[in-house]
Amino acid sequence: MKLSDIKKIAHSILENQNVENSFIEYKKSINFKDKILKTACAFANNYMNNEVNFLFIGVEEVDDKENGEKAIPKRPISGIKESMIEGIENDLKSLLSNINPKINYHIIQDKIDNKYYLVVAIEQGF
Repeated sequence: MKLSDIKKIAHSILENQNVENSFIEYKKSINFKDKILKTACAFANNYMNNEVNFLFIGVEEVDDKENGEKAIPKRPISGIKESMIEGIENDLKSLLSNINPKINYHIIQDKIDNKYYLVVAIEQGF
């Protein structure tokens, strides 16, 4: 899948406020590195045969008690400061390099609600 297509899908996921599921995960920050590693491994080993799985950084999740939905993206998103994006990307690359066997992923930067976020698009492992 082309990176431009992945970016469009990721943006659409946020616009539509899709709930977390077997191929979508939201994280407000990268402070919980163990959870990011766990999610990345699960996505790479996905048994649902999703071509790409989406790990959003800079997006907080909330529960919609009125509709009974859990883990939907809070809008406007919390976002990432532009000055911190490169450092967070480097931290993510370093963190994900610890996974063995190596996983295939792309880190994509985008903006919604006038705030930046990153999406780690993780491909299914073989």
